[in-house]
Amino acid sequence: MPADSHSKRFPAKDGLPEVFLSEAGISPSSECGKCHKDIYASWKNSLHSMSISDPVFWSSYLQAYYEDSEKARKVCLGCHAPLTGINNDYGLEQEITREGINCDFCHTISEVIDGKKGRFTYRHEFGLLVQGPLRNIKSSVHRIRYNKLYKESRFCAGCHEYTNGNGIKLLETFS
Repeated sequence: MPADSHSKRFPAKDGLPEVFLSEAGISPSSECGKCHKDIYASWKNSLHSMSISDPVFWSSYLQAYYEDSEKARKVCLGCHAPLTGINNDYGLEQEITREGINCDFCHTISEVIDGKKGRFTYRHEFGLLVQGPLRNIKSSVHRIRYNKLYKESRFCAGCHEYTNGNGIKLLETFS
């Protein structure tokens, strides 16, 4: 089943299953998992896939939401369900938003940008381009680009480093 109205169907061939990938947006991780079975199984059991469903997160998020709903949505969901800001689904209504940190969110990152006050943001290139740490590989379904950023801890800084508005580091896993 297509991920969205802009999905492109890649018919089964050469031992690969039929997949539907978004030509301009974000594909569901389950579509990635049709070919990348072991990686998908590992992701499915990871904290990244469970980032939005984790009960410890929800306890903290609901407290933050009670105190300032709009700020909590942008700050907390920006990392625990990062597709919320991209597809403007802060109500978590779309299934793809509830995937947590989905495959396409990470594998479309082209650049980590240093922001103000120790905050980092990402620049994405969505669609049929997948980026990662491997060189000289090919896919019959999507384009692949080697990006040295995927071998640097800086890659994780956008979500694993957070300084609040008062300059206090609340999360400093990256630094």
